[in-house]
Amino acid sequence: MARPINPNAQYTIKPHTTHNHTYASTQPPYIDSKTGKKKYKYKHWGTVDQNKKFIPNSTYHLTPFQERAKLIFPKDWDLSAITANQI
Repeated sequence: MARPINPNAQYTIKPHTTHNHTYASTQPPYIDSKTGKKKYKYKHWGTVDQNKKFIPNSTYHLTPFQERAKLIFPKDWDLSAITANQI
């Protein structure tokens, strides 16, 4: 039996390490135009340092607030950089 689909999965932020950098990323689904199959591509919202502090990038800042509010961050991450920029 297949696992049920989590409707919040595309909004769940996870660390993605590549080229010695750790990014806060989601993997929203899209349909490949050549094959018609569902695929997933990383979308980076910012970086995460060694102390689990999230530093938002331009993708995060340019996304409308309604979409950013849907993002689900890990509970142990420091999100103080988000609130500092909202003032």
